[in-house]
This record gives sequence, structure tokens and C-alpha cells, in this order.
Amino acid sequence: MTWTGHSHPLLLVFHILLIVIGMVVVVLLILDYLQHHPYRFLTKDQQKEIKEKIAAIEKETYGKIVIHLLRDHKGDLSERAAKEFSRHGLFHKDKKTGVLLLISLKSRQFQILGDEHIHQKLGEKGWKDLSDRLSRNFREKKFFEGIRFLLNDLEEHFRTHFPKTKEEISATSETVALKSDGPLPDSSTGSGR
Repeated sequence: MTWTGHSHPLLLVFHILLIVIGMVVVVLLILDYLQHHPYRFLTKDQQKEIKEKIAAIEKETYGKIVIHLLRDHKGDLSERAAKEFSRHGLFHKDKKTGVLLLISLKSRQFQILGDEHIHQKLGEKGWKDLSDRLSRNFREKKFFEGIRFLLNDLEEHFRTHFPKTKEEISATSETVALKSDGPLPDSSTGSGR
């Protein structure tokens, strides 16, 4: 067979097949990204409610709470949680009542870390109960409800064991407490389910 400048029909079909496969891979990658993106985890209103709840807890108690969302994480989540706990300054609080909830959206894992004094008040059983309840909510895709339950439970412990005086409350400034490894959205496009 001699080369005449025309492509063989099977070669043309092969090229078209490669293009289609490439397009399918790109679509699958985009869908995976959107499915596990922090934007779809909590709606704007849910993010706002969580931030307000954490601000209220931190204003009236010595509790310090950070919720950090990761789109994806490979490796040991507990090591990453320890780094984030330190990076957010939770080890450096005088009252040692810092709590970090680190959530890896794609791997569907979370880690809760509590500093020394809040750990003493909750104990192993308290942390296990919180973790079990959060796991149940997350399995049912009730992410917001799980986080709200966690915050309500922590608030009860902080108010009981680590309340601020009225003078301290009036001097407290509000802080941002919901973090993400990407920017949080400006619209309520997330499903929260």
C-alpha cells in the first residue's frame, strides 16, 4: 500500500475515539471537582449561621472553634489536623480550649481536635459521642445539621466550664471561624445535603 495523502478510515475513527475519550475524562474531572468542592458542602446561609454561632460562642466563653474544609486530602488526616490546629493558633490560647473540626470533602473524613482543658471536660467518651453523632449526620449527608449539633454541644460545655465575665464579653472581638482551602462562595449554590 502506498501513501497517497489520505488518512486511512480506521485511523480517522481512532482519532475521533481518542478525542471523545478525552472529552469524557475532562467532564468526569469537572463533575468530581464540583461534587467535592466546599461550595457544595454548605450554602451561603448555612456558612453565615455557622460563623455567627461560633462568633457568639467565642464572644461569651473562652472557647475558640475553627472549622476548616479541605476539598481533598491524601495521607494522614490527623497529621494535617495537628498542623491546622497549630496554624490557626489554637495551641496558644491561655485557657487551652481550642477546638478544630477538619473536614476532607472528597475522602469523606473528618478529624476533631480539642486542646487540653476542653479535652479534660469532655473526656474520651464525650469526644467519641460527638464524633459518632457527626459521623451519622455526615453519612446521611446532613452536613449542616452535624456541624450545628457539634457547635451546640461545644457551646454547652464552654458556657458551663469556661464562661467569660460581662466585662470580658464586652471587650471581645469577633473572628472568622469557618475556613476553606479555597475561597468560600458569594452565592447559595450549595446543596447542603
